[in-house]
Amino acid sequence: MSHADIAGIWESEIEAQGQKLGIYLKVQKQATGYSATLDSPDQGAMNLPLDELTYEDDKVKFASTLLNLTFTGRLNEKGNIKGKLKQHGQTFRLSFTPAKTVTAERPQTPQPPYPFAIEDISMKLSGGLVLTGSITVPDNPTGALIFVSGSSQHDLDSTIAGHKPFLVMADYFSRRGYVTFRYNDRGISGSTGDVVSATTDTFAADIEPAVGYLANRFGVPVGIVGHSEGSSIGSITALRADVAFLIMLGAPVFNGRDILAHQNVALLTELGRTQRDIDLRLTILNRVHDYIVAGDEAGAVVYLRDTYKSLRKKRMVELGFPRKWENYIAVVTSPWTRHFLADDPTERLRALQIPILGVFGGKDLQVVAEYNAPKLQTLLQHGYSRVEVFPQLNHLMQAADTGLPGEYFLIEETVNPGLLEVMGDWLDGLLVVEQQEQ
Repeated sequence: MSHADIAGIWESEIEAQGQKLGIYLKVQKQATGYSATLDSPDQGAMNLPLDELTYEDDKVKFASTLLNLTFTGRLNEKGNIKGKLKQHGQTFRLSFTPAKTVTAERPQTPQPPYPFAIEDISMKLSGGLVLTGSITVPDNPTGALIFVSGSSQHDLDSTIAGHKPFLVMADYFSRRGYVTFRYNDRGISGSTGDVVSATTDTFAADIEPAVGYLANRFGVPVGIVGHSEGSSIGSITALRADVAFLIMLGAPVFNGRDILAHQNVALLTELGRTQRDIDLRLTILNRVHDYIVAGDEAGAVVYLRDTYKSLRKKRMVELGFPRKWENYIAVVTSPWTRHFLADDPTERLRALQIPILGVFGGKDLQVVAEYNAPKLQTLLQHGYSRVEVFPQLNHLMQAADTGLPGEYFLIEETVNPGLLEVMGDWLDGLLVVEQQEQ
């Protein structure tokens, strides 16, 4: 048993190329174990993702496939975490001590005063659940937008890497005359509800009441702006509630198994991994995912256990898998992952008769435009619907060099201004068309 909880922010210093750089380890307690990210403010890098962090018998270990680093250390009697960090063949001795705070500034983040009203809201849902958020209200609004974030739990601004994309969008659209509603996901800032057993369907049920609330209160068409999984949540909600339009940013248009296959090939290719490694990782992933989709969890366990044994743990780690096969099984057998792998939005999107704007980034390595954009185009039913591909944008809708997730933290742009303009013009044009048809 470990003697202390390590949740919190830890700071250290690393010397690279003659410079001392501050780094921060941010650890969060989860229902099972911990999750963590790294910050390097001196390099403009925030919320760098870690694949896993383990803490057992005072031993602390974490790793990141994308950053190609591992850390092994121990929490000592003085309350410091001392150990070795290995990255790109180099070894660094680090001592993490408790830190107070880490901050980051982004030039697009709006600042008060605002030319519109802002209201905090706490919406009661069925089963006693609560959804907290914020509404912006301009004078004489013409429409209303609900912003829905992607996978994992996000605050109402969809904060990531120091960026607040939903705050930027809410400010932009409020100035163009739209009511906006941003909300905290389950377990964040007062929003309640179980996360461990929740799926995309569950999250859609959470926001369905907001559609009716906004329509009744303001008497305007209500649409959804969904990012990544948020687009799937939006399309599910649109079949259940009176959603007037849908904007899908980096939307998965295939089932999760195929999305992850496309994603892994794109990411590993950009990282310069050999074709042999890519093919082998994809073979293992697809085989495990096929077992899960078929409902054969026992088959997945046997296959993965045997694969770890035959390839050896070191080789599996090189391929980007956790050190223990049990850790990977725990992820792929979660309710959310099982639903995600099997969920195919094709018929759902084909059934929607509302206007849809689909936007993809040409440098998005997580939802690859090459596959998803043309498929979405074939599914759209409404005459005003359209698909746009911005060649330079990544998954967060920022202009990027490579599209790798590690780059998110180095980019000053939060949301591409050209994209905001396209979205705004499309919405304004849609309202004109609908007024002419009335």
